Amino acid sequence: MKILLILTLFYSFNSEAVTLIKYRSTPEAESIQQFELKAKKYIFQKGSNFFDTKTEYEIGKYRIETNSETEKLEEKLSEIESKLKVADKFLRETRNLTLNELTKSDAHSSVFILGDFKINQTSKYYPVLQEIFRSLQSQEKIMISGIKLGADLSSYVLVENEKESKPQKFEMTTKCLQQALPTVCKFKDAGILYVEGK
Repeated sequence: MKILLILTLFYSFNSEAVTLIKYRSTPEAESIQQFELKAKKYIFQKGSNFFDTKTEYEIGKYRIETNSETEKLEEKLSEIESKLKVADKFLRETRNLTLNELTKSDAHSSVFILGDFKINQTSKYYPVLQEIFRSLQSQEKIMISGIKLGADLSSYVLVENEKESKPQKFEMTTKCLQQALPTVCKFKDAGILYVEGK
């Protein structure tokens, strides 16, 4: 329940939308990435680069235009969520428990949140959601707002309304937990970046 409470505080949810979140908590920071379908667009909220498949030092809010592939992914997500709702209803009626109450996970392991349901790494749905998540990550994205850190780690730009600001000097002393690489850098209201090196 703590995970769902944290995510509710981080992001606003639309109960009618299809929402898929990947979440991980460690002593250093919390990593969150969320895909939400709204008005024929996927809104991608990237609060950490921890789940990225390639080195990309940026976090923020993106839009992804829907296409035939994303429509198929949405159908798969809706199908899985429907099955989870059936299981949850059965547990409530027969055991006075919820599906989330039975879903345990290691404190520092990654979990998925599909709609209202937490899916840990022991679930048969986890690898399926992982594949869908990776497919959504690979879609062409346009940053609406956020932060982009330069590859040489010397500067960063702010993005607002899909427009980049002038580069600003990046100071590890004020943003990062430690000066030696790798490190974790925190940006107020935007999220965190795991920085491995130049």
